[in-house]
Amino acid sequence: ILDAAAARFQLLTSVHICLQTALLFFAALTTCNPAKRVLKVTADPRTAGQEAYFCAAATNDQYLCPSTTAVSQATCFRIVVPPPQILFPVPDEVAAADRDNSTGDPMLRTYLGCPLRIEMEAQDHLDFFDISINAVVDANGGALGPGLPTGAALTSSFCSPSSRAAVTGGDGPNFPVGPGPGYLSCTKVSRAMDWVPSQDQAGMQSRLCMRASAVSGHQVTWCVLLIVDKCRYCAKEGDTLVTIAQAFSSDWLQLFGANGGISDPNTLAYLQLINLGAMYQARAGDTLALLAARFLTTVEALALSNPDMQISANDELGAGTQICVLPGICRTAEYSAPSPS
Repeated sequence: ILDAAAARFQLLTSVHICLQTALLFFAALTTCNPAKRVLKVTADPRTAGQEAYFCAAATNDQYLCPSTTAVSQATCFRIVVPPPQILFPVPDEVAAADRDNSTGDPMLRTYLGCPLRIEMEAQDHLDFFDISINAVVDANGGALGPGLPTGAALTSSFCSPSSRAAVTGGDGPNFPVGPGPGYLSCTKVSRAMDWVPSQDQAGMQSRLCMRASAVSGHQVTWCVLLIVDKCRYCAKEGDTLVTIAQAFSSDWLQLFGANGGISDPNTLAYLQLINLGAMYQARAGDTLALLAARFLTTVEALALSNPDMQISANDELGAGTQICVLPGICRTAEYSAPSPS
């Protein structure tokens, strides 16, 4: 049944050729022939996808008519409000990514400091309902994820109006002359998500679900698993190996050795991908303190390059845990040129 709060029903009555006549027993009767009545239904977007059935019959209320002919055979019809047909394809760069084995979501990988943009487009195939794109926030910590990762933002929506905006019908289907609330003004929309992962997001895995929806409540959702791989960093304006090493409590010589293609440690290209260290797979019994001693680094440096690990120095790491290690540099024997002899 159509939502009575959203659909307005109006019964219009027009009477033609009504004559007063004096019949048997001088009873004053009214003859209305022909009679016309109009049922007008005005549905708004909230009734999309609903339908209603109506049956109408003509009756003769004059007592001289036989009861068998006083009521006509009912004529029944159905009113359907078509729902939106939302098209919300997964962006190509997301669809091409490898899939997570447990959820089947595409896994989109990025690195610290590297700008990530996901461009999205949705539309109503009927070219009638307005469509919006937003991130889904699961406030209960459920499967849909927490929404946008910290630091990410959605651009303003770019809307294209419907080509139906100037179409009006006669006795057939009627479309409004101009846009209204929820229809005709934004039937095709594009929006993008921009994000630059910060240093404390290294190793982060977060499920992001995006949803295209109409005011009718119809919606289409797809999800992606965002992964920030460790041990990689995109240089920003003004970065040198010295400033990057300081940020990760390391030594610029260690970074120089890990990036053989860099000829000048003081000149880095904008967004140049820098190797911070090497990934190490923990063994049974390993702790941050033991790894710091083994690789000539500090617990502080390991914590800075592995912010996803909220453990203390002596907590045992699980076997197979992936650790980003920026090994220290031995400076006890500095290089010196050989003597002329």
